[in-house]
Amino acid sequence: DGDNYFPTSSDYWIPGIIGSVIGAFATYLFTKSVSITAFSISVPYLAFTPVVSTIGGLFLGEIPNYLQIISITLIVLGAIVLHEEIAICNFLSSTVKLIKENIGIRLMLMAAICWGLSPVFDKQAMKFASSANHCFWGNAVAVIFYLGFGAVSENVLGRLLSWAAPTDCIARAPRPK
Repeated sequence: DGDNYFPTSSDYWIPGIIGSVIGAFATYLFTKSVSITAFSISVPYLAFTPVVSTIGGLFLGEIPNYLQIISITLIVLGAIVLHEEIAICNFLSSTVKLIKENIGIRLMLMAAICWGLSPVFDKQAMKFASSANHCFWGNAVAVIFYLGFGAVSENVLGRLLSWAAPTDCIARAPRPK
């Protein structure tokens, strides 16, 4: 089935559509995040992407080795420690407060989660279509997603982000110049 130009199996389409929509949504979240938050503050949180992919890989029967686990742990710790604001408050609580306070960071974390999950679905879909076909159909689904999502995006994001409560940790933190 991998050579079919138009995959007909739901074994392809279900994970293919899910992976494509999740990936497209991640791109939207990323662009929204960097438009409202400093690059140096938000982008390091993309380091969580391999963590999500690794956890997702467990569902595909892929077990990381010790070196991969240590490497992912170091990358994530580096992303957390990178912020100057952490020196102001207690390490862990300051990170949580920073995430709660900064919408751009929450958007970037959501993008990291989506980008971490997307390849898990892509890998499942590509068992039933070639990588070239999946790339074509995945991008077609993404375009349809963007056209439909554009009309409702601000309302959806507002609901997704409404769980945050403001904190005072960030108010005391130095702002990037």
